Amino acid sequence: MVFDSIIFDYLLGIASSKTAELIPISKAKKQHDLNEFRDNVIVETSSVDEDNHSSVLPKWRSLSFLKGHGQPNKVRALLSGISEANIYLFIESKASTFYNLVFCVIEDNRTNDWYPFSLPLAFQGGGGGWGNTKEYFYEIKEAKDAGHDHRVSLRVVSNENLDKFNEGELTWNEMKSLSVSALIAEGDIYQEIKDRYEKEFC
Repeated sequence: MVFDSIIFDYLLGIASSKTAELIPISKAKKQHDLNEFRDNVIVETSSVDEDNHSSVLPKWRSLSFLKGHGQPNKVRALLSGISEANIYLFIESKASTFYNLVFCVIEDNRTNDWYPFSLPLAFQGGGGGWGNTKEYFYEIKEAKDAGHDHRVSLRVVSNENLDKFNEGELTWNEMKSLSVSALIAEGDIYQEIKDRYEKEFC
């Protein structure tokens, strides 16, 4: 067996040398190809740790919807400062209070920066949550009337994934991919929310 291996390696060496003679490749060409390959390699860093769970993101905080008493309105400031924004409204899949609360994240289309807000909204009832929702859409309308190209996406996400996102255990892209449009979500409650959204703001 050892003798057969030696013979095979010897014949392979001869074949390789003959091939090299038939297809001459200069050292410069090899180096050029190597450099070109390196230039086109994209190195990606994984966001998954050894336990196959998403790595915890750097700590971040939700923005508050401050208003009155000299406090800046951060929704207004963002919407007036961003020319093209995706405004994501994430509806809880299960009601955590009397209603399915809604949480807002504003994403800048140019930079992909995202800004979560801590103030919950609601498309149900007529109390504070609904009042907050109307104020948000007032700010959106004002920005759009001023020429900003803002789009609203009403989505449904599980309470568990919403909690994970707020704890920094889900990335922003994961959060979006784990939610579905409220326009196609099954369930009477989502139909009611969609109907009120379309009636009031579309």
